[in-house]
Amino acid sequence: MLKAKISLCLNYFIIALLLNSVAVFVIQMANQFHASQGTISAFAPFKDFSVLVASFILASLIPKMGVKKTNMLGMACILIACIVMGTYPSIINSFVFFILLGISFSLIKVATYASVIHITKGRKEHTSFVSLLEGFFMLGILSMSWLFGVFEDFGKWTYVFWVLAILTIFATLLYMTVHIDEKHIDKELEQEEGEKAKRGVFKTLFSSWVVWFFIILSISDVFIETGLSIWLPTFNNHFLHINTAIAIELLSLFSASLALGRLFFAAILKYVKSVVVLVVCMLLALTVFVTSMFVIKSMPAIHVTLANWTQLPPIAFWLPLVGFFIAPIYPTFCSLLLTCFPSKKFQSPIASIIVIFSAIGGIAGAALLGYLFRILGPAKGIAIPAIPLFIMLLLTIPYFWVIKRKHAGSK
Repeated sequence: MLKAKISLCLNYFIIALLLNSVAVFVIQMANQFHASQGTISAFAPFKDFSVLVASFILASLIPKMGVKKTNMLGMACILIACIVMGTYPSIINSFVFFILLGISFSLIKVATYASVIHITKGRKEHTSFVSLLEGFFMLGILSMSWLFGVFEDFGKWTYVFWVLAILTIFATLLYMTVHIDEKHIDKELEQEEGEKAKRGVFKTLFSSWVVWFFIILSISDVFIETGLSIWLPTFNNHFLHINTAIAIELLSLFSASLALGRLFFAAILKYVKSVVVLVVCMLLALTVFVTSMFVIKSMPAIHVTLANWTQLPPIAFWLPLVGFFIAPIYPTFCSLLLTCFPSKKFQSPIASIIVIFSAIGGIAGAALLGYLFRILGPAKGIAIPAIPLFIMLLLTIPYFWVIKRKHAGSK
């Protein structure tokens, strides 16, 4: 089982690294492909849009294929995407690249999570391994900035796709040697899949205020996370005039802030009420945005390209710290929703709601923020995520109130 776990973690690492390289493409489409801001704004949400469409289309096909074939098909999509982009880098192929990655992510995520039950024993080991998987996913995101940055330093950023193609081939060959017994599927899981198809379950969910509050909150939060992860390097490059390689590498500070924040607040939430943690974190995140805007407004114009870490202005390090404070928001909202409907028949439909509306939030964050970057410029555009953050702050306490009423009504 150890080989199976290593293989799944490696697959998850690769798809995370590539799927979150949108910010790199946004910069390269402007600098190397000379694409217009309109084209770039249309490109930015392609990752989440392709994931959303693929999730709808493939939902009924994946159970018929089985987890192993599904995972291997996902890895094949990654390999094709890397070869296409490595051989013929262009604007059109950039779109093709993320369409293939969207399909791949939908396949790999479903297959990976469905595989966990086959390679773990007991609830504790299952939970532990899922946490490990998500850790590798975050590691992939962190590695992306530095890997692309290193190749950009050599002026050969597209060579990274050949490195990742080789890694994908290795991961696929390793996965082919893994044995996953799919013959004995747990009857309870089959029943849950059957329940998921019933309209009554979704009707019950969507008749609850808890779900509608969650939809607004999750879209707002993912808007912020996706928007910053895509457009922060462009702000660094176009407004602060930081060279492309360092602008890309600086994105890892935002990713690291998210990772550290989720680990830190996971421990804090054991002892402090979640509503207190979320409200304080949102206020601190807004403080980072507000102070950043004052600094940006008072900054003198930069007329030279900053090519050294020692030349960077403090704002380049300060703004990514917002990730630390927004880190616990999304996981807490998801957990609250899942525990609000503890019956097993609701868990899969709720997971579907989380995935679908998170993708919608990602699309909105990438597209709308890209449009506002073009209209307002990077200095004002980077402040836009503070608006959905303020909306979340206003809705958080009412969200906890409707949850409390839901629990009281179910007793």
